[in-house]
Amino acid sequence: ANPELHEKLQRRRSLQNEDVIPVSSSYQPSSPTEAPSPLSSSWLDTISVLNLERDKAMADKRKIEDEGYHHTIALTSEVTKLRLDVEVMRRDLELARKEVYELRMREQRENTRNQRDLERSVHQDLELAVAEARVQLLSSDVAWSVAERKHMQTEVERLEEEGASHVVGR
Repeated sequence: ANPELHEKLQRRRSLQNEDVIPVSSSYQPSSPTEAPSPLSSSWLDTISVLNLERDKAMADKRKIEDEGYHHTIALTSEVTKLRLDVEVMRRDLELARKEVYELRMREQRENTRNQRDLERSVHQDLELAVAEARVQLLSSDVAWSVAERKHMQTEVERLEEEGASHVVGR
């Protein structure tokens, strides 16, 4: 229970207890020269009944106020717990948001890295295809050159034989 509320409750009870003034059963004179005049018993009975009703009403009022204070204390405690729960949930939510942000950034970096790797791979594949095409072109050029060389060599040999046959024939 909240000590401040407890203190207020005790103070209120003490003030209410001071308000209760006992009614004497006999009339007290207001001045020394005044003679005491006894009240009739019906008046005393009525006053007594009214005092009892007042006391009961005051007790009921105190009981209701006490219940109200206890209920207020309980609600205050519950509100405090709920505020703590809300704060914990806010902190957890903030941590979750940060984690989601970090995961998204990591995924974006990974996607960028994968995209670069894919582009490099495609570029390397294209370079490889160009190199292979160049190899085939050069191979065909070499094969053509070899064939031409053989043809020329055959032509040279034929011309040498023809030249030799002209020299021998003369």
